[in-house]
Amino acid sequence: MAPRPIRFPDLDISLKQRLAGAVVIIALGVIFIPLLLDGAGMEEYRRLKMNMPERPEYEFPVVVPEKPMPPAPERTAKAPDGEPAQTRTSSGASAHGQRSRTRTAATAPASKPKPIPTAKPARRIKPAFVVQLASFEKRDNARTLVEKLRKAGFESFIETHRLAGRRLYRVKVGPMLRREDAKRTLARLERKFHLKGSIQNWHPADAQ
Repeated sequence: MAPRPIRFPDLDISLKQRLAGAVVIIALGVIFIPLLLDGAGMEEYRRLKMNMPERPEYEFPVVVPEKPMPPAPERTAKAPDGEPAQTRTSSGASAHGQRSRTRTAATAPASKPKPIPTAKPARRIKPAFVVQLASFEKRDNARTLVEKLRKAGFESFIETHRLAGRRLYRVKVGPMLRREDAKRTLARLERKFHLKGSIQNWHPADAQ
């Protein structure tokens, strides 16, 4: 006759769960503890470890970063000891400006030289003649005679001349291109004004 299961109607559900868990733990201990004590479990662990494939070895290429080149140091002209920095800067700027002006002058197209105007040949003046009537030390006297001659129809003028440190004012009539005309004019003047004159060569630069 089969045994009947024991029932505990008064036990609650939580207690039943605790008892069930304890039974499971005990059963597991009964199974695994003997294996650990006699070494069978360790032997199985070693066997499994031996059958595991070895860890592959990989060689990774080592990338060495390129070393950046250091920037080139700026070349600065070293000024002599005792010279202020401002003077060096001004000298450098002046030299740079001079070089710039030199390059500009070298590249600028050369201006064409202007043609030099040639002097026209002086007009050749034909020789002329005048009649000199009188010389005065006072200019007013010379002007008075010139006015009389012009009223009489004779072209006349005054020339200034220095003689022995004195200034003289000479009254002359003309000019005339031909000597014959000068002779005829002299004769007319002597008759009209009773003055003794002379015929002379005349230059325009002497006229006043």
